[in-house]
Amino acid sequence: MSIKSAWGITDIRVPNYTGSSSRDEHGCWKYQFHSQGGNLNKDFALYYRLDPNLPARVEVIPYKISEKDTGSFMMIVTPGLDLKPLNQGVDYLFVLDKSGSMQTKIRMLAAGVGQALGKLQPQDRFHIVAFDTNAVKITSDWTPATTENVRQALETLNAIQSSGGTNIYEGLQLGFKSLEKDRATSVILVTDGVTNEGIVDPAKFYDLMKKHDVRLFGFLMGNSANWPLMRTICEGSDGFYTSISTSDDIVGKIMQAKEKIAYECVHNARLEISGVKTHEVTKNFTGKVFRGQQLVLFGRYAEGGRATLRLKANFTGGEQEYVTEFDFPKVSTENPEIERLWAMSQIEEIEFLKSIGRKDDKEARETIANLGVEYQLVTDETSMLVLSDEAFARRNIERHNLARSEREHQAQATRAAAPPQSQRVDNSKPMFNVKPPNIGGGGGAFGWESLLMLLFMVPILRRLRKG
Repeated sequence: MSIKSAWGITDIRVPNYTGSSSRDEHGCWKYQFHSQGGNLNKDFALYYRLDPNLPARVEVIPYKISEKDTGSFMMIVTPGLDLKPLNQGVDYLFVLDKSGSMQTKIRMLAAGVGQALGKLQPQDRFHIVAFDTNAVKITSDWTPATTENVRQALETLNAIQSSGGTNIYEGLQLGFKSLEKDRATSVILVTDGVTNEGIVDPAKFYDLMKKHDVRLFGFLMGNSANWPLMRTICEGSDGFYTSISTSDDIVGKIMQAKEKIAYECVHNARLEISGVKTHEVTKNFTGKVFRGQQLVLFGRYAEGGRATLRLKANFTGGEQEYVTEFDFPKVSTENPEIERLWAMSQIEEIEFLKSIGRKDDKEARETIANLGVEYQLVTDETSMLVLSDEAFARRNIERHNLARSEREHQAQATRAAAPPQSQRVDNSKPMFNVKPPNIGGGGGAFGWESLLMLLFMVPILRRLRKG
C-alpha cells in the first residue's frame, strides 16, 4: 500500500499484520505487509499520524472538465481555534451493548472501555449502563474516576455475559435519566448496531437526542452494524461515529474521542461561500466543532472565479468570524473522482433526511436511484451488474459511465507517477493565524486521497455498512 500526502506523515501502523515501511524519492510512504499463510483473513486497518506542527488551512480539490460543464469540489477546512480545556471535570456516560450478537466481541469491549476508564482524571465522573433486550445499570450512579472506583468497575465489566436482543433505545433512555444539567456530559455508545428490540425508528432516536444536551460518540463493532441508525443518533447530538473492527484498537478510538470531549467545542459553526455560486452542498459536521476536527464540504459550482469563504462560530465570549479568498478554477481535470464522491455525499444526506422524516420516501428513493445510475454507485435503490463488452453491445446498452471510468483510471495513473500536490488555497491569505492544537495527534485511518482509492470499493463497503 502506498500513501501520498502533501503534509508530513510521521508514522504509520498496521495491527495484526507484520510488515515494513519505507519512503520513495518523493517522500511518499510505502508499506509492504505480509499475510499469514497468504490469506487476508483478518481486517486490514492502516493508521497514519500527521505531523503535529502542521498549519491550520483550507484545501479545495475541484473537478471541472470544461468551462461549460458544472464543476464539483471537495473542501477541507482544518481550523485553528483556541479551544480551552474543561478543567472542572467532565461526566462520561458509557452505554454498552451486551446482546447476544456481541458474544465474540464482549471481552474486547470490556478491555477497551476498562483501559479508557483508567485514563480519566480524578475530577471526572463516569456512569455505565449496559443493554441487551433490557437496559441495566452497571454503576449505581455517577462515580468519581478514582483508582479504586475504576478497579471496581473493571471487575463488574469483566463479569458481563452477552445474551438477548439489542435494545439501544432503552439503553440510551436509562442512561439519560442520570444526567445533571450543571455538568458537561459526553456519551460513549459502543454497539454492533444490530437493533432488533424496542424502538427501532430512527426518527424517534433523533428526537430523543434532541431532548438532551449531550455529545454522543458512537463506536460500531463488526460488519453487520447499522450505520444509518448510528449516524442519525450522532447527528441528533452533534456528535460523531466511527467503526471498531475485531482487529482494531478500541482504546485508541475511545481516547481520540476523549481528546475532543475534554475541551470546549465551538457552537453554531457554519461555512459560507460567496462570490461564486455553489449549490447542492453537503457537509460532514453539524453546528458543533470539536478539538482536532476537520470540516468537509462537498458541492457543485457553475462558473469559476474568485470566492470568499467565511467560517462563523460561537465561542464562550461571543461570535467570531474567519475569512479567506481563493479561486474556483474554470477548468480542472486532475481529480475526476470528486464527482462521484459528491454524489455519495448527496445520497447519504438524502438517506439521513428520509430516516428522520424530513424527506418524502418516494422522492428520496427516486433521487437516490437517479444518482446511483448516473454516477455508477451501488445504493439501496440500485445494483451493479457486470457484463462483457460483447454483452453490452448485444443488448444495445448505452455505456454512459464508460468515459467516466476511463477518465478516472487515466487520472489515477498520472497521479501515481507524480509527487503529491498540495491542495491548500489560503496560502496568500491564511484563514487562521494560529496553528491548530495537536491536529495531527492520533492521525486516522484514511485521508481524502484514500477516499479516492476506495471509491471502487464503495459497493462492498456500502453493503457491509448496511449489513
